[in-house]
Amino acid sequence: METSVFYRNIENLTLKRDKLLSKLRKHIDKASLEKINYEELDDIIISLRKIRRTYIKLLKEMDPKLPIEKEYNELLRTLMEFTSLIALNDEYELIDKVGKLASDMEVDKERIDKLKDDINELKELRSILERFLKKM
Repeated sequence: METSVFYRNIENLTLKRDKLLSKLRKHIDKASLEKINYEELDDIIISLRKIRRTYIKLLKEMDPKLPIEKEYNELLRTLMEFTSLIALNDEYELIDKVGKLASDMEVDKERIDKLKDDINELKELRSILERFLKKM
């Protein structure tokens, strides 16, 4: 994969994740005031899950091709550091809140287990990102 394509993909994933996290945050805030719309909540979480898995796949595909072309190095570093330091923390916090809401409302165990898997995937993504950034 060319560095320019890799950059565009990372940029798109970062923007999509940010929008979804904002939606999730609003949804959680509303959940304390009214009944939770589980379908909408599941859609957001599934979309975040897909983005996370795509991000991991892209990093693994690009890793052997390091170093990154100089013109994209700083741009990619900025996006990846944002994801590592801010977006993953936000996502972790929000998924944790969803898990607590789900536990309080006695949601089925399968949903709660998937949220625990999401937390583990977030840890995996952070680890892969940190290794990738060190190699850059």
